[in-house]
Amino acid sequence: MKKIIDKINKFFEGRQSLKQFVQFCLVGGSNFLISALTYWGCFYLLHTGEFVAYIAGFLVSVVNAYYWNLVWVFKHKHGSKKAALAKFLAIYTSTFFLGMLINYVFVTVLKQEPKFFPFLNTAITTPINFFLSKMWAFRDKSKVGEK
Repeated sequence: MKKIIDKINKFFEGRQSLKQFVQFCLVGGSNFLISALTYWGCFYLLHTGEFVAYIAGFLVSVVNAYYWNLVWVFKHKHGSKKAALAKFLAIYTSTFFLGMLINYVFVTVLKQEPKFFPFLNTAITTPINFFLSKMWAFRDKSKVGEK
């Protein structure tokens, strides 16, 4: 196992942004599962409505994403964690509404099959979330100006 980890680390040497993007996507995959399980739990076990279940899933997954992006993906050690959280919430809320707009255009205007929407939404919002998280929410100000 150590050899595999060493090979992975060697591959990512000098490719920090690629490594972070891969980690970001892994966190996103866990978010999908957490969001879905929370949604189903609220809807089927607690008998909440769809809207409440969706918001609960979104909130729980955002907390998960914030934590793992803070400590694992971007290793945010400089600056306020509260400020990073506020920025992170602004990013995820914005792309949440962007996803709703994409859904409306894709399904209602273009009359496309809704079952494919999550893939399109993920393909559009993941790079946006990553870029804004890296450059704004978790930006390492100690490295500003370094090349």
